[in-house]
Amino acid sequence: YADFGMEVYYVLAAVYGYAMWRWVRSRDAGAGEQAAERPITRFPLRLVLPVTLIGLALWAGIYWVLASLGAVILYIYGWLRKDLSILFGESVGYYIYMWNIKIMGLYKNVPRWLVVLQALFPVFILALIVWDLPSFSTNFLHNEEVPLALMLFGIAGQFVYEIRSVYQLVYSYRRQESFLPLGHWILAVIGSSMIIAYGVIRHDWVLAIGQFSIVFSIRNLMISIAEERRKRNRAAPDHA
Repeated sequence: YADFGMEVYYVLAAVYGYAMWRWVRSRDAGAGEQAAERPITRFPLRLVLPVTLIGLALWAGIYWVLASLGAVILYIYGWLRKDLSILFGESVGYYIYMWNIKIMGLYKNVPRWLVVLQALFPVFILALIVWDLPSFSTNFLHNEEVPLALMLFGIAGQFVYEIRSVYQLVYSYRRQESFLPLGHWILAVIGSSMIIAYGVIRHDWVLAIGQFSIVFSIRNLMISIAEERRKRNRAAPDHA
């Protein structure tokens, strides 16, 4: 989701740059002045590191905030859809999303009651299940529209997809910083593929189309693999 938002920003920035370029040339021409060539300048090297760090922080922050909001929406959708695999999948990564938001300091300006409400949302879903176990068993565990084998496949897909958050949590906890490693994207691609297959089989197009982010996961996976190769090449002894 963060990647998608950044791509939208890049498109808007490109349109803005082109519009400003055309507007300046048109203004100069209207004033009877000769449109001067606008020189291509280089980005100052001293700003590369600060801008890169700020960009990574913003990207990661947007990623976890949108993932957290998406989890709430999918909880509600899974409940209305009577789909145990969705409820299971969101339960795996829900509090990990909150941990990443917290460690990045994004809760500082959020009202305390809102954070508490967010933390209690899965507890509310659990209370609904416990409140009427027979109904939950009939609608979720013995749903005629979802055979047992299909339900287990859906749960497996959600598990693979959400276990990426557990992997990321352990990895980040050891580094004491929020970080998205290569394994995160591998699990994301595999899990998304299984969820899409599950959605298509069940004719749940909302769930299948909702995994459009697999495109960006594949892109990030390719970038991470390229980065790992560069690291190995730099670490390799120079035999020349």
